[in-house]
Amino acid sequence: MEIMGEVICGRALFEKLLERPQSLFDRLWDMAVSEAGTATPEQRAGLKLKLLETAAIIQHPEVRAQYRKMFLDRFDATFYSRRPAPAKRPAPVVDMRAFAARRAIPDDAMVLLTKLSHVEEDLKEATRLLTEKWTEAAAKYQQDLLRMKMDIQRQIIDFGNGI
Repeated sequence: MEIMGEVICGRALFEKLLERPQSLFDRLWDMAVSEAGTATPEQRAGLKLKLLETAAIIQHPEVRAQYRKMFLDRFDATFYSRRPAPAKRPAPVVDMRAFAARRAIPDDAMVLLTKLSHVEEDLKEATRLLTEKWTEAAAKYQQDLLRMKMDIQRQIIDFGNGI
C-alpha cells in the first residue's frame, strides 16, 4: 500500500495505519474518491453514485440516512462553490398571533407535507441515478422511497379526514 508516496507493507503498514486513525465515514469517502476520480464531470457523477450506493447498502434506516446526508453534504462542499450570502434585510414585524389565526395548514400537516417533499426529491434523484446505471442497491433504495412516499401520503389523508 502507498501512503504519502511511500510503498509500505506488512508490520510497517499496520503501524503506519495505526498512527493515522480514520473514521469509517472518512475511509469510505477516500476509497470512493480514489476509485471514481474527480477530474471530470463524469467522474464526479460516478463518485456521487458510488457514495449513494455505499449509503444504500447500510441496513439500519437512520444510520443509512445519516451516511447519505453526510456524503451529499461533503460532496456539495467539495465540488460546488458557495456564493457569498446576500446582505440581510431587516425582518418585517409580524403579529404572530394574527398570522397563526389566518394560517390554513396546521403544524402537523405542514410537517407531513415537508417530509413528502423531501422524499419526492430523493425519489427523483434515485430514479435519475437508476437511468444512468442500474444497481440492485439503487433499485432497493428507490423502492424504499416509494414505500415512504405512500406512507406519508396515507398519513396526510388520515390527517385530513380527522379535521
